[in-house]
Amino acid sequence: MCINRIYLLTIIICCSLCFQACKKDTDEQPTPFPGNTTKVIVAGRVTNEWKQPIEFAEVTLGTTTVLTDENGLYALNGVSIPVERGVVTINKSGYAKNYLGISAESGVQYLDVILLAAQTATFNSSVGGTITATPSGSKLIFPPDAVVNEDGSPYTGQVLVYYDISDNTDSTYRLKFPGNDRMAINSQNVPKQFRTYSFGYIGLFTGSSIKLKMAPGKTATLQLPIPVSQQASACYHSFLFF
Repeated sequence: MCINRIYLLTIIICCSLCFQACKKDTDEQPTPFPGNTTKVIVAGRVTNEWKQPIEFAEVTLGTTTVLTDENGLYALNGVSIPVERGVVTINKSGYAKNYLGISAESGVQYLDVILLAAQTATFNSSVGGTITATPSGSKLIFPPDAVVNEDGSPYTGQVLVYYDISDNTDSTYRLKFPGNDRMAINSQNVPKQFRTYSFGYIGLFTGSSIKLKMAPGKTATLQLPIPVSQQASACYHSFLFF
């Protein structure tokens, strides 16, 4: 049930490097819907927030990876996906990773995407810290000793945080939003479409760009202000998908 007029959505992130407003398809390219496969052709353009092409971005579908050209263009020809849905991953160093959901349509599917240039901030792992994103005013709150190495061993020192926050008042939100088709898998393993108001990308790293993660049992808090134009229709409670 939804209770209207919420002014701030506060979400807890548990043991996660990357938050988005849906349960996203991971780097391992899982097959969420087992069954038959079909071959698809996908093409499009990868740009930044200022509509400039991004060259040498990695575009991956299944086990096939291609690089964008100087115009940001890519093409995936005859790649097998599950008949229900496939997932394209777009990755470029210095940008937040993005994803595209694709269907088993015949012919060429044209899918453009925007990669966000992530902002950065640091905090001391032993002390914790609060990061305020601009211009949204979103807050990332990390308690002390909440971050460990990828293998689970303790980590001490500065934590480098890559982050970017967007909301659906942005005219390019559809091209930025990971997954683009707003599909997620519910607890019954059934694909469902959902409504989203905002999303955030968060990555935790050492100063040498080695990945870190949240410590087991520790939580960080993400506060996402809901745009004024959306407050009348926004739910009081919202599920976190990641």
